[in-house]
Amino acid sequence: MKILLLLIASLLLSAGIVVHAQELEYVGSYNTTFSQWIHAENELACVLDSSNLLILNISVPANSNLMGSIVLPGNPVRFDIQGGVAFVACGDSGMQVVDISCPSVPAIIGRFMTTQPARYVIVRDSLCYLLDDRRLSILNVVSPADPFEIGFFDFGFNKKDGLELKDSLAYVIADYGEFEILSSIDISDPSDPRWVSYVLDDWFCTELYVFNEKLFVVNEWRGFIREYDISSPGTIIEVALTEVPGITDVMAGSGYLFGSSGHGGLGIYDISNPDTCIEVGIYNTPGSARGLFVSGSYVYVADSSSMQVLRFTPYICGDANDDGNINILDVSHIISYLYRGGPAPIPAERADVDHTGGINILDVAYLIDYLYFGGPAPTCP
Repeated sequence: MKILLLLIASLLLSAGIVVHAQELEYVGSYNTTFSQWIHAENELACVLDSSNLLILNISVPANSNLMGSIVLPGNPVRFDIQGGVAFVACGDSGMQVVDISCPSVPAIIGRFMTTQPARYVIVRDSLCYLLDDRRLSILNVVSPADPFEIGFFDFGFNKKDGLELKDSLAYVIADYGEFEILSSIDISDPSDPRWVSYVLDDWFCTELYVFNEKLFVVNEWRGFIREYDISSPGTIIEVALTEVPGITDVMAGSGYLFGSSGHGGLGIYDISNPDTCIEVGIYNTPGSARGLFVSGSYVYVADSSSMQVLRFTPYICGDANDDGNINILDVSHIISYLYRGGPAPIPAERADVDHTGGINILDVAYLIDYLYFGGPAPTCP
């Protein structure tokens, strides 16, 4: 049976149809001046566009429209949102608190001045974690209009290049000139945060991101994503290093890691293996991809001159008819598509089970070999 199938495949190879990767598809966009950071939730997207905070209606992703905007003081670089309020790190202007509950008329309702430029901010429930170039401040924001400090950890006068939280630990990258240190800080007692552990990292790290038991460190200048295992509190163990030129930001969704890479566009990375981070797809955006936010099946990209809205459609390799299973019905679907005018697999990659860049009778043979003769598993593009 196998020999017959392979003979037929060799005769009909010319019937193959070339396919191209299309896991990310364009949905819509909104033009900006210089967008660099984005947050999307509850049908709203907030975008840092130079010194402006834009509030966009994304209820119809293909047709995003401006609801309101506000000019912020200083050099706004990062923000977080909770309960209709945006907390914005604005460099020398500290943290600005913006009420966005009425999107058409956003207003600054409070502020917290830092002694050094404010760079990163994360809000969790009633606490705000604000990182400037000297220390990590923990603020009480029960009343957003009146934030006040309840504790801090002093790192000294060193530029800070990243902040992320997991459970009772804060992770911070601090620049010490010839090297950078990734530290974990115990924040279980907000009034008395304490240093726990550290590892040396490379210069010019720009972002941290926690997903499950992993900590991803983004280094734009050197062009890599470094992955650490943080499953054991107090330990930081490097497990993988992936070269990604120009990488600026990462975020997980739908079981994958997405990374914005400047003029390299948006990359998709398989992180199912705890020890690897493998590129499995890329989408070339029209501008320079800076920040991103994943919400459901949508990926929102701050692409410098625009906000790009993309849809992610992952697939099961070999599941040609998209019913969630791999069986003889998928073999029948491919044959029907190739020779009987049947519907095409969507996306086409799901039927390219031998990973050759085309759908043909060899894929039929490969899938039958896998299902009934113990052959290798499907390996789609």
